[in-house]
Amino acid sequence: MTGSESLATGPTWPPARIAAGAVFYHPPEAAFELANLLAEQFDDVFVVENQSVRYQPAAGGGIRLIRNRENLGLATAINQLCEAARQAGHDWLVLFDQDSRVPADFRAGLDECLPGLDQPPALLAANYETEILGRHFAGYPSSPRGRVTELTVALNSGSMVNLAIHKKIGGHDEAFFVDHVDHDYCLRLARNGFRVLGTVRPLFRHEVGNVASARKFGRVWQSSGHSIDRRREWAEGLVRLAKRHWRLKPGWVLVRLCVDLPRSMVAVILLESHKKAKLGAVLGGLWRGIFSSESVR
Repeated sequence: MTGSESLATGPTWPPARIAAGAVFYHPPEAAFELANLLAEQFDDVFVVENQSVRYQPAAGGGIRLIRNRENLGLATAINQLCEAARQAGHDWLVLFDQDSRVPADFRAGLDECLPGLDQPPALLAANYETEILGRHFAGYPSSPRGRVTELTVALNSGSMVNLAIHKKIGGHDEAFFVDHVDHDYCLRLARNGFRVLGTVRPLFRHEVGNVASARKFGRVWQSSGHSIDRRREWAEGLVRLAKRHWRLKPGWVLVRLCVDLPRSMVAVILLESHKKAKLGAVLGGLWRGIFSSESVR
């Protein structure tokens, strides 16, 4: 019996009630609009504000605020959201980050996809649209049939989490602070016998921070614009992710290390300032990740 089969009799399906949750960190004004739009569509909305104190929801607006006095990281904040939703009696929570832009019909689009699934998913990721150099792209690959497709990994943002399964596998791993939190969770779901699904149709817009883009040498290059310290943490986390999951998804891990990693370093050279320091941070992070020891969850 797979993990998904063992919990198939758990939450009511399709769900009558769904909560939404968002993580804020020094949020822009647009994040406040996001919270209000979520409150109009979902049965409850939970917001974790990490360290910053900018956000104060209106009284009676259906938004429950969890305020952390320091930045505890993305994984910890997501676990707080999931626990708050469980305590409020919810079986499902759709996660968002502050860079996502949700239309007024997001919930309706999500609801259209649910009856076609024969059992509750462990994670259903809403496909998203992103813009690169004036062109719009779907975040996840399309499928020739049906309204959902199987994925290896998905973004936290737009993902509907089965809260019973989230608790069963130990939640999001707080050893990852920001980067790789979503990928690790999806791969741990797979290791426990669960599938990660995504909607074929994009249901919202998602932009990742201050991404720089340019067309050079006949292709489009993108770079995250992350700080030197964030580059080091990203590289260390990538190696830890690879060490943890290479037996489960060797092809996926190989692409991350042999394609995505070199491509990201070339993008730093082409698009960013402080190139030497950032490349040095990446190499230092890789070194730390190789020689770090950790238990595999």
